[in-house]
Amino acid sequence: MTISGVRLKENYIRIHPEKCTGCNMCLYACALKHTGDTDPAGSRMIIVPLDGEKKGYVPLNCLQCAEPYCTEVCPTGAITRNRNGIVSINDDKCIGCLLCTLACPYGGARLDAQANMSMACDLCNGTPECVRLCPEGALEFNGIENVRLQLENSEDLMSKGVPLCAGCPAEMSLRFILRVLGKNTILYVPPSCATLTITGMGELPSCKIPSVHGFLTNSASFLTGVSRHDRRAGRRISMVVYAGDGGTADVGFQSLSGAAERNENIIYICNDNEGYMNTGVQRSGTTPYAAWTSTTPYAASPIPAATGEVGRGKRQAAKEMPWIMLTHGVPYVATGTVGFLSDLELKLRKAMATEGFSYIHLLNPCPTGWGFLPEKTITLARMAVKTNYFPLWEAENGRVRITVKIRAPQPVEEYVRLIGKYDQLDKEHLQELQRQVDHRYKRLQTAASVDRFF
Repeated sequence: MTISGVRLKENYIRIHPEKCTGCNMCLYACALKHTGDTDPAGSRMIIVPLDGEKKGYVPLNCLQCAEPYCTEVCPTGAITRNRNGIVSINDDKCIGCLLCTLACPYGGARLDAQANMSMACDLCNGTPECVRLCPEGALEFNGIENVRLQLENSEDLMSKGVPLCAGCPAEMSLRFILRVLGKNTILYVPPSCATLTITGMGELPSCKIPSVHGFLTNSASFLTGVSRHDRRAGRRISMVVYAGDGGTADVGFQSLSGAAERNENIIYICNDNEGYMNTGVQRSGTTPYAAWTSTTPYAASPIPAATGEVGRGKRQAAKEMPWIMLTHGVPYVATGTVGFLSDLELKLRKAMATEGFSYIHLLNPCPTGWGFLPEKTITLARMAVKTNYFPLWEAENGRVRITVKIRAPQPVEEYVRLIGKYDQLDKEHLQELQRQVDHRYKRLQTAASVDRFF
């Protein structure tokens, strides 16, 4: 296809200006995907009014030219075609010279002022967020469905009221997960905060699908048996574990590791609130460095540390469960959070389509155990991503990809200062926590740069 003498590839976002209402949803979706914030300044797309009276709008973005001028003028080689044939910008090489913005005839290349780097639409690895979230169908790409319509046609499979703490993301995420997975699902929830979402009251269940409240130690082995029976019966039902971090990284790890090693047909979702929250906010294997719990006292606590000295929170770093599961060689591993539900929705659909074991690790900030106001749950979930404390990524058959790449990450101090369990941190602890965050993210970047992790 050719527009004004510029030849385009087949894979580009088709725009229908007659359907655009100027709602800016595409800008918010793009900015959130690529910067961790809904500020339209971070969007790779802009919306231009057709005339001064705003009677119509035209969304503009990179058209993925077959012979892009931007690659020719870039002095550092930052703009290239990746292995999928998509023109993209390497942030590590971009110096913000803006030559690409001058060379692009459509305004597809723009400046991210906060990061001081150029940005252009990279089609979100084949599933552009602007298309998925456009409520009017003004954007089209390879038959991608609108996620709003998908969820509107889904059913809330949990009761309207469940006895969890105000602002609890365990309820929010599980309610959303079941909307995506649908009724063709069997759910296993071991003892945890989330157990209260399925136990019901008296003879009235809280969940509309088959759900089991079992032991803390055997989640994955229990569903292994159900899954194998399901296959022998010739059915294909989503077998889902929704377990806490204690039932995943600690008490239930043996059965989890065994099921992963055997590549059982299970979707295992870890609701990580970084501690045993429903039994008294005790330390777990995923409790992060320097965080307070009732079993990792700090200076302001009357309880002495285990050594008899005054403590300042947990002294060890958290178990990195997504990486541990990745080294098992399972087909699909991903991280997610309630702060980026569209990202989580896509990962859930990939897990459903995966033949074999899938593991999704959710960071779910806990207002009660962490010490913050309930209305800050989503803010903290996003801040964890914006500081690279909890990067969002996935690995499909060993190929690692960062799904939400923060171009100008904020210091981890901006995240922890909002959380009560970190009140005791001093400068030395903050520096060490920042060092750990930077080290983990650099390792993630290295894994994403190779063809396959395993």
